[in-house]
Amino acid sequence: MNVVFTMSCSKCLGNVVYENKNTGDLCSSCFLDMVEKRLRKEIKNSGWLNKNEKVLILDDDSLEANVTEDLFKKVMGSLPLQVEKKKELSEKYDHIILPWSLEREVNGFLNNLFTSKKNEETQSKCIKLLKSISEEEIVLIAKIKNIPGKLKGTEKDYIADLEKKYPGGKMALVKAMKEFG
Repeated sequence: MNVVFTMSCSKCLGNVVYENKNTGDLCSSCFLDMVEKRLRKEIKNSGWLNKNEKVLILDDDSLEANVTEDLFKKVMGSLPLQVEKKKELSEKYDHIILPWSLEREVNGFLNNLFTSKKNEETQSKCIKLLKSISEEEIVLIAKIKNIPGKLKGTEKDYIADLEKKYPGGKMALVKAMKEFG
């Protein structure tokens, strides 16, 4: 007789789809709850959005843009906002939500640090909603929610080797970046 052990969610005992030493092993439902809670906390702490503001979700035909739109609508729920998704930037909006990821955020920071250049996306109107969500997590969210699209990815990946050698290094860099302001 062969005994097969399957891992179960550390919160609800469902089937594990996400393994992480910091959050524990999570099923799809608990994983989505964790991501949504993380985004709600970041939005609340940042004071980004207020009632009745006009918000543009920038659509670059990427998976990041599609996941951003889905999570934004889910997380913002009852807050009355005027939300549009378009491919072009416009000054008529109070805020612009960029399709972003943790990897893009860290690579942008390191690129700015090494080249002394500032990205245009650092404008005060721009919100990088998924800057604390890894590309791996974005792909998993899309898979769970059946969201179509392809990752846009990053131009020069300064952190791929770092993450391979030191798991959790990307998130540690994001925390350190907050101290640099």
